[in-house]
Amino acid sequence: MDRRSRQEFTDDREGRTAVPTGETGPTDGEITMTRKLLAVFMALMLFGASSAWAQTSRNVTASITIPTILYIGITNANGAAINFPTPTATDFTTGSIAASNGTSLLHAGNVGYTVSVTAAASNMTATAGGTKAASDLEWSTNGGSTWTGMSTTAATVYTTGSPGINTSNVTYQMLLHYATDTPDTYSLNFTYTITTP
Repeated sequence: MDRRSRQEFTDDREGRTAVPTGETGPTDGEITMTRKLLAVFMALMLFGASSAWAQTSRNVTASITIPTILYIGITNANGAAINFPTPTATDFTTGSIAASNGTSLLHAGNVGYTVSVTAAASNMTATAGGTKAASDLEWSTNGGSTWTGMSTTAATVYTTGSPGINTSNVTYQMLLHYATDTPDTYSLNFTYTITTP
């Protein structure tokens, strides 16, 4: 028989757990308090569970940060390559020749914006060493009622104070000069840019 089996236990005739002789068990008050705490704990657990299941709606928040958006594009097939027919004596006498095609711009923004055009250089590039000013290439957004020569200084093509989608149709002409336009192939790069005002 082990040590525990040889211990003497007090007789608990009221149904309480027996304790070894010489040791003191929990009092009636301690047992009652423990039972009360357990009852309160179980009640709280049941209340929490029932409250969770009783929810009929939940709030959800969605957020997005939208930056300033600007867009510019060319919508016609040859809008990025402007071509001119070979000029004749009549064109030189007239002083200009119209381009075979123009540029159709699509521009948009979620704020007001400005579209401008800027020449890459003050003179055109010439394959045989000729000289022709960039300003001899002129552009118009009103069908030729008014013309503006290309410049290294940005010129306004379109401007608006309101957000939206808009278009601009740009036509071109080349000024011709008997005195200075020596035989050569002339070209000029220029850029359309969209910016906030």
